[in-house]
Amino acid sequence: MKKNLLTMCVIALFAMGFAASEASEKEKEFQGTYLLTDEDGVRWTFTFTCGEEGNCEVTAIKPGMSEDDMYYGNWREFDKEIIIVEFDDFHAGSPLLMFPDGTRSDAGDSFYIDDDGWLYDNYTYVTSKNPEKRIRIVKQ
Repeated sequence: MKKNLLTMCVIALFAMGFAASEASEKEKEFQGTYLLTDEDGVRWTFTFTCGEEGNCEVTAIKPGMSEDDMYYGNWREFDKEIIIVEFDDFHAGSPLLMFPDGTRSDAGDSFYIDDDGWLYDNYTYVTSKNPEKRIRIVKQ
């Protein structure tokens, strides 16, 4: 009886979407350290990792910034060609990056990284491939 109850609970959790999932193949391949230099000349280091249970985390830091002040967030595969990066508003928000058109990302922005190695601060700019709203991000 106890075994049946446990089995039913596990099945219910899977059905409700609470079960941990593994990282996708794209997420496993994407992990690593990336560098980008924004339009202000600030060189940022982004580190992307995924745990065994699929929880993917990101940190971002720039020169002169202590590890206590670095930006923390999560990331995941958005679709087959895009990674979405969402930083923790509670800690420090997201990095304030300067884009080629002279605009700075907002503290609450999500970032999108396409398969061509470009980081955007808006999904609309990803789909239009707007060169004024992207920054090259390179895996080390």
